This record gives sequence, C-alpha cells and structure tokens, in this order.
Amino acid sequence: MAHTVIDNKFYVDTAFLNALGGIPGVELAHMGFGEFYATTPHGTVDFDRMRGKDFPGQSGRSHKAYDREGYGTKATEWLIDQVESRGKSVRVASSDDSALRGRLIRLAHSRPDLRPHLLPLVGKTAGWTKGVYDQSEVADVLRPVMTAAANANRMLSQMREENQKMLRTYSMAGMEYREEQQAARETTKMLDDAMRKLAAITDLS
Repeated sequence: MAHTVIDNKFYVDTAFLNALGGIPGVELAHMGFGEFYATTPHGTVDFDRMRGKDFPGQSGRSHKAYDREGYGTKATEWLIDQVESRGKSVRVASSDDSALRGRLIRLAHSRPDLRPHLLPLVGKTAGWTKGVYDQSEVADVLRPVMTAAANANRMLSQMREENQKMLRTYSMAGMEYREEQQAARETTKMLDDAMRKLAAITDLS
C-alpha cells in the first residue's frame, strides 16, 4: 500500500483504493472499466488508472488521484492524510517532493517557533520567494465572498427596481404625494450608494 507525488500530482496504488473502506465520510464507487472515485467531506476524488505512473513500492496498478471539482487538491490531500494516518498507506519519496515541501513551508509560516527546525528541511529559500499559498487556495477563500456579493448585488438591483416603480406611481399621483416621492428618491440614492460600495469591495483587478 503506497502513494507518491510526481510533478505536483498525486498517485496511489490499487491497495490504497482497497484501504478506503471504513474511513468516516468516505465512500468508494466504481464508474466502470476499472475506474473509481471517492466521495469525501471536501469533494470528490477521481482515480484515473490510464494516467497512473509507476512508482517504487506500489501494489497493483498506479492511479492518478485528483479533485474532480478542479479547485486545487484539498480533497485529495485530505483523503491521503486520512489513509496515511491510519497506517494503511506509506508515502514513497519521488524525484519531485514539492508537495511535502509545501506542507513544511506552510507549517513554518504558521508556527514561527518551529522555523529553525523546519527551514533546513526545505532549503535556504524555504519557498518564501515563491509564496506560501497557490492561486487555487486564494480562489477557495474568495469564492464564498464573491458568491455572497453576487447575491447581494442581485437583491439590491431588485429593490431598486421596485423602488423606482413606486417613485413613478407617486409622481403620477401628483403633488399630494410629494413626501412619498422624496422618500423614494432618497431610497434610490441609498441603494445606489450601497451598490457602489459593494462593487468597490469586490473589485479585485
């Protein structure tokens, strides 16, 4: 039972797939033609035997493991950690050990007290010039914010449209509704201001 990382991509063997049974929140399913996928609390992980790469210590076929949703490697890394922590699979060193290096860098970033011990393991630069986080991780953080902002903008637009309808109604009713007209105009300004502020917050260009 083994797994490895080659060129920043994860590979697991057949024995790894067989070890997924009994892990809480994980369910392995067969897609047919020898292809499998696993559902996890963090998303779906696909196992592609056609794109597997042989590595030392593998048992059975090698499968490329990757997040189906395409938002980075969160689900895949979580699944591998679950299997590895239970002693059901062993990490095999490869020529490219950047994934492990990345985890050490993140740990050093979050735990300054451990840096003197961790930095020698990842080299003098320790990846600081490359950055600690990649684009997919930033996108994961921003995605809920952008979704909420889009929903808020849609609701504000609907509120403004309804307010404009009332303003037209009050205008047609004549001067006796001048206070209502003024209130509707002030509401329009308030909504426009809210939409401008929302646009400024979500402008990431």
